[in-house]
Amino acid sequence: INKEDIEKNYIDAVAAGEILGVTRSRVSKLCLTGRFEGAIKIGRSWIIPREAVLNHKPLPPGGKSPPTRSEERRVG
Repeated sequence: INKEDIEKNYIDAVAAGEILGVTRSRVSKLCLTGRFEGAIKIGRSWIIPREAVLNHKPLPPGGKSPPTRSEERRVG
């Protein structure tokens, strides 16, 4: 991935939150649980494919996110 591709096709967690009407922190949690395919963590920040944000479908009320990798390791 080159810089031009990132600038054209990716957005940061703050911009994603503005689009979705949620906080940057919530977007980060969604990234951690794999809800945005292709999201990349750089340091402490996330960049997310613009299309993944635009195509995001929230879980129904009371729905649970899939377990994170650390949660999967704790089970069993």
